[in-house]
Amino acid sequence: MGFDSWQEADGMFHNLNDLIPAGAERGAGLILQCGTRYLFFLAGSRYRDETSTFYAGIGGHLEAGETWIECLQREAVEEIGTTVALFDSDRFYQITPDDHVLPAQMPHSALAPRPLALLKISVPADAVWNAGGRAHPYYVVIYRGRLETDRMPAPGDIDGLLLLPARLVLDSLDGAMTLDDLLVRGADLLEKAPTPRGMIVYPFGSARAMALLQRAGDRF
Repeated sequence: MGFDSWQEADGMFHNLNDLIPAGAERGAGLILQCGTRYLFFLAGSRYRDETSTFYAGIGGHLEAGETWIECLQREAVEEIGTTVALFDSDRFYQITPDDHVLPAQMPHSALAPRPLALLKISVPADAVWNAGGRAHPYYVVIYRGRLETDRMPAPGDIDGLLLLPARLVLDSLDGAMTLDDLLVRGADLLEKAPTPRGMIVYPFGSARAMALLQRAGDRF
């Protein structure tokens, strides 16, 4: 089932899984508020090409038997060393691979905290981080969360963390900003190994979803 025919006869899906084809790759991602800014991981060297890298929300692939929320809490502990407070969304969107934001009805079986969006990513075969080398769709359920601190946690099994004002997430959507641009304009960075300051940095996954939602008029 794809984004072209998402509504059942009663106008509502019964489960998030009804939105995702059987056997498709699945993950969960966070739009994570940290004080007055938002926390993302900065992709390390194995994800970069020669001129660019990306930042994305805390999260990752769904493991067998996990719920979306269990996946996020596990990934938060692994990546930043702590669980996070998730909060309920009163709206729900689907976001397509070509960056369309589609307001949708919340699946009525989605228990609190309810998700904000379902993002469909088309993973290209030649992406440097695509270990399988096969083009495929990847579905990411996105939640909002919060750390009750302005202090950046230490990176766990990730190479770096970026703390960004919401407006800067939107401004980086066009992929024309370097890491140095982000730092000059109000980002903070904590990394295990240095990233070249002239490297282009663009939002991916739930970070891109946040930028697209802002562009569509949602507020953060």
